[in-house]
Amino acid sequence: MSKVLGNLKKSLAAYGGRLSLKLQEGLDARGHVATGSLRRSIKTRVVETKVGLSLQTLMLSYGNILNRNIKPTSLPNIDAILAWMDAKGIKIDRTKTKAKIKTRRQLALMIAISIKKNGFASVNKYKVGWADVILAKEMQRLKSSVRKDLFHAFQKSTLNTLK
Repeated sequence: MSKVLGNLKKSLAAYGGRLSLKLQEGLDARGHVATGSLRRSIKTRVVETKVGLSLQTLMLSYGNILNRNIKPTSLPNIDAILAWMDAKGIKIDRTKTKAKIKTRRQLALMIAISIKKNGFASVNKYKVGWADVILAKEMQRLKSSVRKDLFHAFQKSTLNTLK
């Protein structure tokens, strides 16, 4: 029985790997990659629970904020915004702004205040985030694949038992 469980874990791990890849591609497609840290943080692992096996997808905490357009309860990290500004090549152009921004840190603070007030502009008109769209598509695709894989795994296990 443990060999069947091992095979099932391998199959789930393969599904998880594809799901992680699809989530990473989703970030790329929406232009949500500046430094790449969120993209690199996306991992899916197989977890054994009391009732069976499940897939757990992990990512940096702001991935969920970006997905759901949740307004942060505290001011976002200024250093992270500065790193994002560097990655995106955002500079202060005093000729195009009426605000009295003198330093990059002041600009980062203004961005942080705006994020805290308005959240992120990452959801579509249906109020569905980037990860939700990908998860729904992948779950639909996986339903048929999992049925086939489970059937073949059970069939193989049964045939091996009869030998």
